[in-house]
Amino acid sequence: MGNGEWAFGMIIALVLLISPSSPTPHSPLPIFKIDTGKPR
Repeated sequence: MGNGEWAFGMIIALVLLISPSSPTPHSPLPIFKIDTGKPR
């Protein structure tokens, strides 16, 4: 228990950091689409 959780935490951190800065629905990560509220 380290690699998976670490990667997940990193993705969440990136989402939280980028989401308020530039809420763009055109992101390569599905997490971003869910965060912006656009399931596409």
